[in-house]
Amino acid sequence: MSRAGKYAAKLRRSLRLAACLLLALASASTGETPAIKSPLQRRLEALILPEVKFRDSDFIGALAYFQQKARQHQPPAGAQVLFNVDLPASFRPRYELTLDLRAVPFWEALHFLGEQAGVEFSTEGDVVAVRPLGFASAAQAGAHKEKPAPSTPAPAKGLTGPLGKPAEPASNGGSTYRSIGGVIQPEKSGNVPRRSLSGWSTDRDRANRVGVNCIRPDKCLENDCGCYFCCCHTAKLGVKAP
Repeated sequence: MSRAGKYAAKLRRSLRLAACLLLALASASTGETPAIKSPLQRRLEALILPEVKFRDSDFIGALAYFQQKARQHQPPAGAQVLFNVDLPASFRPRYELTLDLRAVPFWEALHFLGEQAGVEFSTEGDVVAVRPLGFASAAQAGAHKEKPAPSTPAPAKGLTGPLGKPAEPASNGGSTYRSIGGVIQPEKSGNVPRRSLSGWSTDRDRANRVGVNCIRPDKCLENDCGCYFCCCHTAKLGVKAP
């Protein structure tokens, strides 16, 4: 290597070291820890979508659109982006969901959707978690909030009659799901910790293949699931019910 080449290599190493020192000093002065990005987030930031375009979509439909885009453009071909939707049953997007973007990173486009819908996205392992906007800030504030010393409350006077009975929960906190024909979907109703895009348990519908209107997913292959309008198409796809 020539003298000029050695000097250029030494200069590059010095510049990299200086940049690292400046970043460390900036973090120390603000008291903040530099964010460590997960491999999934870095991959989605590097995935450039040539076009993102939809108009007046519902939220679940928008997530399905992003999944389709990832399968088309993310190597290897057909790779999926899985969403874990953790939103209350009363959730409604705060604005109309409309995007028209060109040559945009997948992760950036996803955050444009989050701003319109009022949700935030984060990576947890190999899935993208979807929660109400401000969830992460509230959780962080709660973790650092100082708890006051417990005080001894004054003894309450005892009540007699119906008022003296302990309160009973109004419900178990679950939701009742129905198909488009109004038939209750037992497996979909109640408390389900993790749901697919169609509302099913991820244990039942890990690949997002079961239709939103299915009554008995385990009976789909026999065409005996009881659906008014079944979108599963499991027989045509040649896959067994999850």
